[in-house]
Order: sequence, then structure tokens, then C-alpha cells
Amino acid sequence: PATARRPVIKVVKRLLAQAEAYYQSGDRGLAALSPRCALGVRTARLLYAEIGAHLALQGYDPLAGRAVVPFPRKLALLAQAVAQALRDQAARPDAGFRVVPIDTVWRYPDDIVPL
Repeated sequence: PATARRPVIKVVKRLLAQAEAYYQSGDRGLAALSPRCALGVRTARLLYAEIGAHLALQGYDPLAGRAVVPFPRKLALLAQAVAQALRDQAARPDAGFRVVPIDTVWRYPDDIVPL
């Protein structure tokens, strides 16, 4: 019933505002993560924030229909996360190439495809 929706909408709106505060707090901590891990966390953050934005467009009503992020938008968010990961990597003081002994054991994918 409509009377049950109002409290749900109120809670969803409050939860999305709190989520945004957590997203911003988490953004500041991404630099402490490994680049590969930070990329995954940032991508998930962007996708979940997009779902929240769709819920906001629906008037914060989760019963108004499923909040869907279209595939092309997902790709755009992934590209955004990769671009930010590359900027973060370039800003790290330890960024760049490293000289390693020839007998070094390489771990795939971490050492082969560093991000």
C-alpha cells in the first residue's frame, strides 16, 4: 500500500545519503590499497553510486522498478575507474619501472600486468 511506501522511501533516501558519505570517505583511502585492488573497489563504488542515482530519479522508491545500469554506462564507469587508477598510479612516488634480477620469479597477473 501507499502508506507503507512513504517510510521506505524516506529510509532509502537517508541510506543513499549515508552511502555517498561512505563513498567519499573510501575514495580518500584508495591510495592505501594496491593499484589492482583500488581499481576493483573504485569500479564497484562507481557502479553502486550509479544504482543509487537511478533510485533517486525514481523518487527513492525501490518498488517503482528495478534500478538498472545499462551496459554502455557500465563500460563508461569502468573506463572512468581505469583512468583514475592510472592517474593515481602515476602520482605514486614508487611508480615507474623497476629493475629486477633475471632470476626473479614472476607472479601472474600481478607482476605481468601491473596497474
